Amino acid sequence: MGKTITCKQAVDYISKKEDGKLSAGQRFRLWQHLAICRICRIFYQQNKIIRTAFSNQSAEGELSDHDKERIIQSVLHNEQNGSSFEKK
Repeated sequence: MGKTITCKQAVDYISKKEDGKLSAGQRFRLWQHLAICRICRIFYQQNKIIRTAFSNQSAEGELSDHDKERIIQSVLHNEQNGSSFEKK
């Protein structure tokens, strides 16, 4: 299977993946880690929500109130569907 990465490395890989700067080997190790680490999966999902919202921001670099509310609602929805950081 290959060497497992740490959560800290996974966070770095997630950022690189979103920027298109992740090698095939790094992508594989990230998916391995996400398969076993619930917290990093949550981080990955929430990161995607935030990046999507920021990709829709205005030319001035400000988020509209609508986009801010959409981010909040997406994160809250994610938490309500069993994706909170609380230990069970």
